[in-house]
Amino acid sequence: TLRQMWDPFIAYLNNRTGYNFIFKTTSSIAEFEGELASGVYDFVYLGPLHYVVYHKSQGYNAFAKVRDAGLKGILVANINDTANSIEDVDNRSIVFPRNSFAASLVPRIILKKKKFNITPVFAATHEDVYDLVSTNLYGIGGGVEQTFNTLPNNIKSKLKIIWTSDVFAPHAFAASSKISFEIVENVRVAMINMVDSNENAMILNSIKFYNGFELATDSEWNEIRKLEIKNDQE
Repeated sequence: TLRQMWDPFIAYLNNRTGYNFIFKTTSSIAEFEGELASGVYDFVYLGPLHYVVYHKSQGYNAFAKVRDAGLKGILVANINDTANSIEDVDNRSIVFPRNSFAASLVPRIILKKKKFNITPVFAATHEDVYDLVSTNLYGIGGGVEQTFNTLPNNIKSKLKIIWTSDVFAPHAFAASSKISFEIVENVRVAMINMVDSNENAMILNSIKFYNGFELATDSEWNEIRKLEIKNDQE
């Protein structure tokens, strides 16, 4: 499924740059982290926490990101739940998507700072969280604005947002420090120029990057570094 989504984008990069990109993925987050730790990838698309960690340890450098795609974590509650703000979730069980920075780690950090006593439960995906909360198996869950906004109305109508985080930098497109500036710049320009035709817009839509790409610099992830999150957290 991932290959079908990404192959048109890979083909575009190959045609526009003359390079030979090869799509790679792994069967688990743990395997992905192992590959990152070994510096296997020349170019990589990775979440904000992974970027901060592997920029420091392996020298991956952000060069592009999806345009206007800052991450905002949210807490949602079932529409009939008594919780109407983050102050109402003390002593509650809350379901979070596993391995999600904005939807899981950020709200739990905030709740820890408030010294709230919560019982975290983990689901596989954002969509699973929304399903569990909409059916009231759990009253409260974590997500992000982007995934919430794409929910079908029959699910969204059963949920309410009770808290929204500050804005954080999104996933990063990063290059290994082994790759020359000239090559990285050619790739960046090719990505930023994808908005130049309807055909390319269809490619962007296939990977759900509707707004295209823009320049990214490493300092944009400094707010995440200030949180001092350990990479071995859920």
